[in-house]
Amino acid sequence: MPTPTAPGPPVEALLIATLEADSNGCVYAGAGDDRVALVWPQGYTVSGTLESFTVHDANGDAVATSGVDVNIGGGGGGP
Repeated sequence: MPTPTAPGPPVEALLIATLEADSNGCVYAGAGDDRVALVWPQGYTVSGTLESFTVHDANGDAVATSGVDVNIGGGGGGP
């Protein structure tokens, strides 16, 4: 899968976590005992099962897979 990059200043926060799903099918980022709720852009979908799934962007391209570490940046900002 491609590694997305964003233009602009570097982010101030970085979460390295594994995508998991709860019994309701909600995909979250898990790091140890911690869970972080994720809000996906409009048009994103998930296919597969609770144990093995893929997240797709609005074009249907795979952007993330369960069980694989993801790097999620945030914070910062600019004009």
